[in-house]
This record gives sequence, structure tokens and C-alpha cells, in this order.
Amino acid sequence: MDETRFLTVHLPCYAEMGLVAELLGVSPARLEDAIIKPRIQAGTQLIPTHLNVQKATESRDALVKSLYGRLFLWIVRRVNQVLSCANPSSFIGVLDISGFEIFEHNSFEQLCINYTNEKLQQCT
Repeated sequence: MDETRFLTVHLPCYAEMGLVAELLGVSPARLEDAIIKPRIQAGTQLIPTHLNVQKATESRDALVKSLYGRLFLWIVRRVNQVLSCANPSSFIGVLDISGFEIFEHNSFEQLCINYTNEKLQQCT
């Protein structure tokens, strides 16, 4: 049995938490609470919970996925706005360079390429 499922979560990366909180426009304490101590609605009340390591990791990953999705859509809208005022024959092509998947650590650019490919596959 995986014992990490029952451990309580403490976030030791306060510098990173502070940076992310600043970018999101919230306090670090509020961001930490949202990730590891979310509140659930029970009737008309909000009840605080405390997630274990596995659930807190899933919570963090869901937040990151949502942020990347929103950022991607914002970039697409912004690029479309800029291109619509310029040359109508302009376009953006997405190049997927195969082989990135074998790197031990992928870059932000590869994440964007992979996310774009997923979105484009949903349209076909």
C-alpha cells in the first residue's frame, strides 16, 4: 500500500509559491490553502478539508493544466487580433519536432507544442 496517500501536505517551496501567487494576484497563503486545503460546499456551508499528498498533487496539476489552457487561448486570441489588422494572408504554422518526448526534461516550448497538437487534434 502507498503510504504517501495518508501523509499531510506542507509546501516547502515558499519562494516559488510567492512568485506564482504574485502572478495570479493572490496572497501566497490563499494559494496554498486553495491547493492543499480546499473548501467543499455542504448545504449552505463551506467546509475546509486537508488533502493528502496524492490529492494535493492532483489539485496542483489540475490548476497548472487550467492555467496553461487559459494562457494558450489568450495567446491565440491575441495573435488573431494582431494578424487581423495586418496582412490577411498571414498565418501561424505549428511545427512539431519529433523526438522531444525522449528528453528527460522538456521545455516550456515543448509543452506549448504538445498542448497545441492536442487542441488541433480535437478540431479534426
